[in-house]
Amino acid sequence: MTNPRRRSMKSLAKTVASTAPVWVFLFTFFALAVHPVPECVACEYSHPWGRDNGSAARDSILILAWLGGASLLAGYFGVKWKWLVPASIVLADLATQPIGGVPLWSLASNEGPMILLLGVPLGAASLLVGLLVRRCVEQVRRSAHARST
Repeated sequence: MTNPRRRSMKSLAKTVASTAPVWVFLFTFFALAVHPVPECVACEYSHPWGRDNGSAARDSILILAWLGGASLLAGYFGVKWKWLVPASIVLADLATQPIGGVPLWSLASNEGPMILLLGVPLGAASLLVGLLVRRCVEQVRRSAHARST
């Protein structure tokens, strides 16, 4: 007879794995809605959109680290619909730019394309690295298990 607590933990883990992209999007969107990070590409003057360049640079690096780390983990842990994790982070970043003060005309012509050009390849590469690491770990486990028997 199986332990009901173990069965409920497996069910919880399965539910979290199947809905992870939704949770990642919601977390990213609400975090960026509370603390928007307006991007500026080819700005001609200092402090565009009223932002502080030092803190904006730090925040942009944090967003890129979140994008890379979440995509890597989604690839490694085999999250269902794993490709939605990097896509949802990039989408949340794009959606919250107007909250940070970026005008829609500038978002459509400058910042939006750059966010896509930087975010999509980084997310895809991180996802691929996570998948490759998972495959390598599985291969090492199989070969170690075969040698032990």
